[in-house]
Amino acid sequence: MTARDGSEHTGNRVEPLPQRNPEHLTAQRLIKLLSAYPPDLRVVVDGYESGYDDLSAGQLQRVRIALGVGEERWAGDHEELDPGSADVGEGADVVDALALRRRSR
Repeated sequence: MTARDGSEHTGNRVEPLPQRNPEHLTAQRLIKLLSAYPPDLRVVVDGYESGYDDLSAGQLQRVRIALGVGEERWAGDHEELDPGSADVGEGADVVDALALRRRSR
């Protein structure tokens, strides 16, 4: 079957996009990286469209994610699982992660 863009598709299965950042950061590695900076250095996160926002402890949240299941180029590589949902996609690896949530505007 040929799609509108001329690419070939195999049935209804969507091939995963290549992972955009194959290196992942662990809490231990983050602590080591942060220890190289002055302890009173302000920590910010990029804003939704532009600029920067202050980061607070309330923006850190432990989540359960399915790895490499993002199907859209504009979406992340991984997706958070809905609590209570067993459907994570065929063969998806599921891990716990610490998410840094951007403030909503």
